[in-house]
Amino acid sequence: GLEAGVSAGPVEHFALEAEVRREQWEAMADLDLFFTRVYGYFRERGLRCILLSRVVSLLMLAFTLVASFAVAELVNWQGLLHDCRDEQSCMQVDFFRPLREPPSLFMCGYLVVFATHLAWQAAHIAAEVRFLLEIRTFYSRQLGLDDAALQLVGWDEVVRRLVEHQRRSKFCIVKETLTAHDVAMRVMRKENWLVALVNNEVLPLRIWLPGLGSRQLLTKTLEWNIYAILLNSMYDGQFRIRKDFLTDIPGLRRRMVVAGVANLALLPFIALFMAVFFFLKHAEEFHRHPGSIGARSYTPFALWAFREYNELPHVFDERVNASYEPANRYVASFPARELGILARLVTFVFGSFAALAILLSVLNQDVLIYTRIPAHEGGRNLLWYLAVCSTFLAVSRSFAQEPEAGAPEYWLRRVATCTHAMRSDWHGRAHDPAVHAEFARFFEYKVVVFLLEVASCVTTPLTLCCAL
Repeated sequence: GLEAGVSAGPVEHFALEAEVRREQWEAMADLDLFFTRVYGYFRERGLRCILLSRVVSLLMLAFTLVASFAVAELVNWQGLLHDCRDEQSCMQVDFFRPLREPPSLFMCGYLVVFATHLAWQAAHIAAEVRFLLEIRTFYSRQLGLDDAALQLVGWDEVVRRLVEHQRRSKFCIVKETLTAHDVAMRVMRKENWLVALVNNEVLPLRIWLPGLGSRQLLTKTLEWNIYAILLNSMYDGQFRIRKDFLTDIPGLRRRMVVAGVANLALLPFIALFMAVFFFLKHAEEFHRHPGSIGARSYTPFALWAFREYNELPHVFDERVNASYEPANRYVASFPARELGILARLVTFVFGSFAALAILLSVLNQDVLIYTRIPAHEGGRNLLWYLAVCSTFLAVSRSFAQEPEAGAPEYWLRRVATCTHAMRSDWHGRAHDPAVHAEFARFFEYKVVVFLLEVASCVTTPLTLCCAL
């Protein structure tokens, strides 16, 4: 009897573990959260990719913070800009200066704000690991997909296996059967609200900006605040809109004002971080391809206006990416011919200077370094002028290209086919410069999109405190 009891112990233990694992994935309490995690795990293609992406984002945040501090407090700007005049004097100038006094009050606040954000992100990643491991277990044991297989399958296959798992275990107790629409609706519940708010023009997003005129401005900063104030507090534990959310208008108003004041207090720190991060991210690209400064992208408002209800992000990204070529071709159908003619002159002049500098360097490489224009201590060497000429040459070439063939109506229809967005008053008027100008507000230069994001540090507090 004793032997039987001892031998039955491990068997019962494993049987109990199997029962616990089976019950873990039955009768999910929060289906929205569960399906969102399942979809997120699929979209980022497995545990290792997710963790690596999180760590890389954390390191980029930390590097931006350290680079900001180093550039502001440690770089010897006085010596580099004023004392470094020739090879001998530059050798005596240290790139970094000793930190003999505490950083400025502004820099201390900047470091505290983003170091706190960095610590919060690290804690969030650490807490997320447990849920990621659970989702990996669900994929491998219940759906039969490990991380290697997840690199190759599509979302349709994942949904098919979810539907089969529902037939076996009834983990979704609110419905007998499960469909792809049910899953998408759960994943996109909050996003559907934002799609509705944008498309029905419920949010007062129109604002006047100097030099840009009146436009509808929905930036990432404002979007994050809408989620924090509105969308994340709408539902109760039963996925129903809370009654006090509908009736407590003063409470909602107070949350918006508090968020607006908080955004206003953090304005200088956020603007500085955005500028530094944008520079670090795009400076090398602009250096290699200066013409890319004229690249365009859709504004955040346009992307939300293009969204369909229950459309998952990876499907939406495919649609939008397919529209970039016809969108660029449509914009190119309205060339600034006067600008192109002037750009040819600029290309010729700066190209001639660059060719002359290159020829001199072939004959005598020391000429580039030691010849200064003007010929005194404040003059620049030819290498500096060659770099400037090369930059202007690359930019001017992007404007001096021959205009593409027209057919604006064809290209705008192609854009509408991909984006599912076509204003009724644009039909048959694609050749109209007014339609082109309106479309360009949705398809802006990337630099303008970045400047709008920086401007939102000011406009977001005003929108939250006064407009909403």
